[in-house]
Amino acid sequence: MQLNLDERKVSLSVREFAEFRIGPTDSGIGRSGRRRAEIGQLWHREMQSQVLREQSRATFEAPIKGILKHKNWTIELQGRIDQLIDESEFVRVREIKSVNIVLPQNEEDLQTIYPSHFIQLAVYLKLAEKDPHRQNQSFVGELVFVDIADGVTQEVPLVRGSSVILNNQLERLSDFLEERWNSRKRLRNLDFQQPFPALREGQELTQQQLNYFLKKPGPILFEAPTGFGKTGMALEFALTHLREGLFDRVIYLTGKATGQWQAINHIKQMVAPAGSVQFYQMRNKTNHAIASPMHTCENGVNCRQDLEDRWERSGIYPPRLFDQGTVELEDIKTLGTQTGVCPFEISRTVLPFADIWVGDYNYVFSPRNRGVFYHQPGFDPSSTLLIVDEAHNLPSRVASAFSCQATQNVAEAVLRELRFAGCALPIVRAWKNYYRFLENLQPTERLDLNLEYELFDLLEALDNQLQGSRFDPVLISAQAWEEIWKISEMKGIIGNSAIEKLLWTPKKGTLYLTCLDASSEIAATLEDYSRVILMSATLSPIDFFLASCGLESGQSHHLKSETPWRDFAYNIAIDARVDTRFTLRDRYYAATAQTAVLMRENSSRPLAMFFPSYRYAENVGKYLEADRPDFRIVFQPRGLDLEEQANFLEEALASSDVLLLVMGSGFAESVDQLGGRITHAMVVGPALPEVNAIQKARMEDRSHLPRETAFRQVYQAPGMVKINQALGRLVRAPGQQAHILLHCRRFADSSYQELLDKDYRDPPVLRNDDSLRHWLESFSTDYSPPADR
Repeated sequence: MQLNLDERKVSLSVREFAEFRIGPTDSGIGRSGRRRAEIGQLWHREMQSQVLREQSRATFEAPIKGILKHKNWTIELQGRIDQLIDESEFVRVREIKSVNIVLPQNEEDLQTIYPSHFIQLAVYLKLAEKDPHRQNQSFVGELVFVDIADGVTQEVPLVRGSSVILNNQLERLSDFLEERWNSRKRLRNLDFQQPFPALREGQELTQQQLNYFLKKPGPILFEAPTGFGKTGMALEFALTHLREGLFDRVIYLTGKATGQWQAINHIKQMVAPAGSVQFYQMRNKTNHAIASPMHTCENGVNCRQDLEDRWERSGIYPPRLFDQGTVELEDIKTLGTQTGVCPFEISRTVLPFADIWVGDYNYVFSPRNRGVFYHQPGFDPSSTLLIVDEAHNLPSRVASAFSCQATQNVAEAVLRELRFAGCALPIVRAWKNYYRFLENLQPTERLDLNLEYELFDLLEALDNQLQGSRFDPVLISAQAWEEIWKISEMKGIIGNSAIEKLLWTPKKGTLYLTCLDASSEIAATLEDYSRVILMSATLSPIDFFLASCGLESGQSHHLKSETPWRDFAYNIAIDARVDTRFTLRDRYYAATAQTAVLMRENSSRPLAMFFPSYRYAENVGKYLEADRPDFRIVFQPRGLDLEEQANFLEEALASSDVLLLVMGSGFAESVDQLGGRITHAMVVGPALPEVNAIQKARMEDRSHLPRETAFRQVYQAPGMVKINQALGRLVRAPGQQAHILLHCRRFADSSYQELLDKDYRDPPVLRNDDSLRHWLESFSTDYSPPADR
């Protein structure tokens, strides 16, 4: 759908017009897959052959376009009519529709189940009548339904009511277009406060640079340290250009809920509660789940049951929900409780009426989840500003979206469910072949190419059966459905030659499909948007980030904000007395613990120690406890949610001597409580990824490069990005300082130092105990135990 609100004009395909609706559908977002479309095309060709045998004067896939006017809106439509059959008294306009229900059916039931098919035919009849090349011709319409399971057909003539059907759909569309028109008027009067009471040093120049790069094609890579105000500046940029009409919509993505809340709170502070901008945070299904007499979110099938009827009865009118600028999740869940409509479906339905969408990366970059955004009426990436926060995480998150696993145990459980549901023998047989393949897999770091080809053939055969057959979803569990849908996704990933991938089996009967590099998918997605801002505190090393997103240096603009207040905020040294490599680190556990004691004794606040793994932290922690039993040593717990993480850190900062944290975790990257409250920290080793089948495969795939270059891309750069991110959290505002000891001799190597942020480069190298003591004495503060001791 292409909107031109200034001219009150919309351009769309006939099918898009016919399928347009505000509100959820029983079938949900289409996951029927390419194979289902291929089956439909096969039946189209078969029906063409039948017509040619009976009637020579026929045209197939006949292009047609035209204009309809409704309520001061100009609606430009284009499409292809399946069959135009020139008979003696009239021209038959015929549409072929493959369906997955038993035929024949009552015609009124078919119109209830497939309203868009009847609307589509009504539009084609109208456009044919208005076609100047077909004057003085009479037209009749006919739908031919084909059951994909057995090929049974049913012809349904459109003998009456076509004008009513068409006018009702024109009313729906024009109502929506009027809302979008009102949105444009609202935004023209948008008034908002600046994100900061006063601009900090470097922010004014950044504002100017953002607007300068706006005039140039290509993504803007916005790099500024934690605490600089990137979120506020990006939102100010977005609101300004929404008001000017440069963008119709803004999408703000970040990988963690804390970042989404921060963005929402910034918007609330910048605009009046009932202001002229409407915004919405899209949460996941788990956040929306309710349990009530009217509806309980038990599984995907339950949430979609009688959904259209529930929606029609609910009386929910999405635009009215934005009376305070946004809609809170609790209000959505209350509506679900009262009406019986799944809250997630309500959220999805309010999205078209929001000017700013805030959500997770998956809603744009994951093939499984992106339909939540991309299938919204009126959504057009080419008129949308895309802001990606914490963009250093984007390559790994997108790679995860193109990765999956399968096990023989789960496949066997699904096989039992398919048999219980009475599925057709070809489906059961194809799934059994897939299960047997998984059952016979032996551990290997890379699947043999012949086995990969065999797997693809099995998946294709199984997908063909699943897409072309019919079975009762009520008899199959939600978990089994997920595995069934995964078949098409696995086939798509394996067949995607642009994705660098690894198929491997860590243990018998378990298959991992791991995406090693999703840069081509990222680049293709970014290209669709009007403008893109990728922002983070740690985009550098910029060449590594560009390559991981499939971008060329000449195709983007690197904006690195100046922050003079950080020039003397970090006091960093390299401790070359120890070697933290995996095979050597146990020799230095005692030295690491003794160094931590010295650091803590020279500080009035807790010491933070960043480790590459939990096991490493636990081993050093034992030496610390033995050396200083009076110290309160706190280990980072596993598996805490965001609120529990925040509570843990608050308590640890108030009552501990040493915090043992793991780099790359939520504590090291996302929780901001450390800024200004930790003044001393140790980074224990460069945090390189562990050597495993995945990293070995990445090295093998870079065998054409010098080994040093490949090692830098696969191991060094990812590890040092984690360190830069962790250290950036320690200084968030002018006046804060941090004394950091990089505890490993590898940090003295130039290949590691050049990957550090410029604020951390060229530190002194401490090669003996005396130099360490001298460095500590240069900034020593009196030891202060925790307040409650």
